[in-house]
Amino acid sequence: KVERDPSTLNTVGYFKTNQFIYYNSCVLTAPNGDVVAHYRKNNLWGYVDNAFCTAGRDTTTYQTEYGKVGLAICFDVHVMFERYKHEKIWTLLYPIAWVDNDIKTWFELDLPQLIKEKKSYYVVGANWSIDDPKHGLDWLGYGHSSIYAPDGTILNKAKTLHGSEIVYADIPYEKTGKDYSSDILNINNEPEWTRRSKSMVERFVDNFEITVENKPILLKQGGGPENLGMTVWDGGIVLGKYLEKMKALNRLHIYGKNVVELGSGTGILGIMLAYLGANVILTDVDDPDLLKQLNRNVDLNRKGEDIHMQVLPLDWNDSVTEEFINVDYVVAADVIYSSELVEPLLNTLKTFSERGVTIYLAYETHHFESIAKFFSVAKKEFIIEHVSSNDLDNHYQCGGIGIKILHPLVPVKEEEEFNVS
Repeated sequence: KVERDPSTLNTVGYFKTNQFIYYNSCVLTAPNGDVVAHYRKNNLWGYVDNAFCTAGRDTTTYQTEYGKVGLAICFDVHVMFERYKHEKIWTLLYPIAWVDNDIKTWFELDLPQLIKEKKSYYVVGANWSIDDPKHGLDWLGYGHSSIYAPDGTILNKAKTLHGSEIVYADIPYEKTGKDYSSDILNINNEPEWTRRSKSMVERFVDNFEITVENKPILLKQGGGPENLGMTVWDGGIVLGKYLEKMKALNRLHIYGKNVVELGSGTGILGIMLAYLGANVILTDVDDPDLLKQLNRNVDLNRKGEDIHMQVLPLDWNDSVTEEFINVDYVVAADVIYSSELVEPLLNTLKTFSERGVTIYLAYETHHFESIAKFFSVAKKEFIIEHVSSNDLDNHYQCGGIGIKILHPLVPVKEEEEFNVS
């Protein structure tokens, strides 16, 4: 079971069995813990795993948000550069189990020279170790975990031979015409439209304007940083513009559909969807000031008979009532910001999902604890689809804003439970 914070990818090593066949393997896990790639060691070491393991035959790559990565294990170093030569990977993730001795020559001279000669890619080499050298008299693991640039330069390395240590280095992500940093928050490189880049007055007090299908939307805001639900947040903008793009590409049929927005706040997302032709119920907690502003924004933007919106209170701690029975989609943006709210939010989403409702969720990576808590549970309750930055609106996307689609988890029929054919 792998659960990490939602900004990391992890490689996990293990021995994979297939009846009486063993493979020295590793997997790549996504930030939400899902296994997204699997690799079997190609080049077995003659003294250990060659005695009982079968060699894998294929390379493994995975397109991350930052570039394509490849996987290799330890003794693969003697074949991996040739085998990945035509894959055009950005970074090789390379777990190692070096046991010969603690001499640093291989890690600081030989491997960097090999990387340089092959003119390859970034290499992240994670070598194993033990906490106390006195406990490793029969089987020693040495440190020297290092991160290498394509020219062989050591960007950073472990400082100790024993114990646990995390090695960090900044690796430029791949320049492919798209910004692959959708899950990284970088306040020093903000698009001009983001709310985070605005002054306090612009962010919390001034009116906010945006267009959807060339139709203007005007929103009133409500005060200051203490009134978080009464200001426009970036996640609602990114998700609304993504859905507008999906409709334009005929990849989302939203016209005439019944949509519920959770945690509407100013109403930015729900109003954008109403302008796309949906019948929208905008909801938030039963707070008089909050609902008054939400109703005001709905009334301000109710232009034409084809704009269908209503406002209803919905507390996630309460049961979902009959007003919300006939629903096609649920949308929510910027609602994962407090660990205390994660459980009631998940319960509300699960109630809709059990009725076959698809959920579109936008979140900002500013409160890692609540996001990690949310997705550690959500991956068990929904089929989670990540929205790539390639699919987002070309203009309205920025680091730190992620979008997930939560699909209903289809129960396995009892008679099919053990069918592995």
